[in-house]
Amino acid sequence: MTSMPSSAERMESEETNLAGLVLRHAAEKPDHPALIVPTDFDAEKVLSEEVVTYGELAERVSRLRAGLADAGIFAGDRVVVMFGVRTDLYVLVLALLASGVAVVLIDTGMGKKGVIQALKLADAKAIVSMDDVLRHRMWLRALWGLKRYSVDRARWGVRHLSELEDFEPSTEPPRHRPPQSPGLITFTSGTSGQPKGANRTHDLLIAQHHALAEHFPATDDEVDMPCFPVVVLHNLCCGITTVIPAVDFRAPAKVEPEVVVSQIKKHGVTRVAGAPAYLTRIADHLRETGEELDTVRTVGCGGAPTPTTLCEKLVETLPEAEKLIIYGSTEAEPVSSTTMEESLEADGEGYLVGRLAKAATVALVKLPDLPPVLDEREMNPFEVAPGEVGELVVRGPHVLRGYVDNREADKETKLPAPDGGVWHRTRDLARVDDDGRYWLLGRTNDVFLHAGLTVYPFPIEAKLDAIEGVRYSAVLAHPLAASGEVLLQLKVGVASDKKARAAVVDEVRRWLDDHGFQAMPLELISEMPVDARHNSKIDRVTLRRRRQRKLAR
Repeated sequence: MTSMPSSAERMESEETNLAGLVLRHAAEKPDHPALIVPTDFDAEKVLSEEVVTYGELAERVSRLRAGLADAGIFAGDRVVVMFGVRTDLYVLVLALLASGVAVVLIDTGMGKKGVIQALKLADAKAIVSMDDVLRHRMWLRALWGLKRYSVDRARWGVRHLSELEDFEPSTEPPRHRPPQSPGLITFTSGTSGQPKGANRTHDLLIAQHHALAEHFPATDDEVDMPCFPVVVLHNLCCGITTVIPAVDFRAPAKVEPEVVVSQIKKHGVTRVAGAPAYLTRIADHLRETGEELDTVRTVGCGGAPTPTTLCEKLVETLPEAEKLIIYGSTEAEPVSSTTMEESLEADGEGYLVGRLAKAATVALVKLPDLPPVLDEREMNPFEVAPGEVGELVVRGPHVLRGYVDNREADKETKLPAPDGGVWHRTRDLARVDDDGRYWLLGRTNDVFLHAGLTVYPFPIEAKLDAIEGVRYSAVLAHPLAASGEVLLQLKVGVASDKKARAAVVDEVRRWLDDHGFQAMPLELISEMPVDARHNSKIDRVTLRRRRQRKLAR
């Protein structure tokens, strides 16, 4: 067993290194399960799984730290980590963080173009990935000159990651790092443009952990199943058990709900979280089968606007659980939350995201075209009147200060405050109601004029998505006219039935006509592009590009 650092060493390292918060649990409760990871599963059940305790996790992290040092990877370096969710992922990330090495986490679900761009931005010393990626190293210029390690197959020029664990455990405590040095670099989804490298510094990682723990406290007996891989790091800091869902994280919308439900029942999962497309599959399964999940106390939905239909399904199928809508982003997590029951009962326009997290300071503003230089009044000169629509800006210790080597993105989204803090421009338009709750109306670049009126897409989409038979709706500016248009993707059974299809279209048309959108064109499309990460958020950049190409023919 690895000898643990003294309490004094641990306290010092925990101030600036997230790994210290995790590894302390190896001393306090070494036999408590940290990770339960499916290693093989089919559409119905998990065939095999790996259970890793906090003591075993710390042991592996210590051995890998020694191997990294032997390989010449030291504090201040960057290492690309790009492979699927498995035990090796968290062992490696913790070993790198504990060694003071910045982790560049690239999601393979970003697509080829996004992955190549992320690799170029990484400026890394090494990469740990899969053979599917590394076997193309001769043709990927971004991989030239890097130390290369594979999690599944060694070959010429590529060592197996397991070689780095074949060392005596390191006894050093987690490295003390400058608070604002890079700890974890992840990439935004890119649905509003090109992906950006989010620089989660060491102090930001710890601040985000504390903000989440304060807003969504976990009990000692919590067993969490998040479909958000980065959230697992927060869970490990809390010392709770995480069950990794049996799903292809590159396509969460295609989850086989039966196998996930079997995991929940087997391990007594108390908390479930995921994006709308993932949770919809689970809710539909529960509704169809009548199965009950008695152990689940909390369900959290985030990553995209939560449809009314999903709220209704979860209220019906998990009546005793607390059901939360969580608003945040890579740059600021969390910002606010509400319950699904409140969302269904509330009277307002758009998507209700509720009341603010304690860590978040928010303002709704109208900013000039040129980003202003803030004085001691900060956002006060730009705030909109109560009840008016404004862009939501947020600041707090858990808010990202900047992107990796991207001054243009920093200039566009970051407004430095005189006290050294930073306001982040979310580009989300919102309104606050009389009860202090925030409603999202759309993105700043998705608003358009129709018949001389300003149109916010979310209030319309929220109503159309609630119509039975509609899978996705998108309201956007017409590419070739000074007006808007509505695009619909219908559910599979409806789209293939001529009578059912006509009935849904008629109902949507009536709603539009009744609400002043008589002249807005309506068109059915076979597939709505959504974000690669959560399969839930409409990819409006791709959608607009497709529309322009089609209408220009």
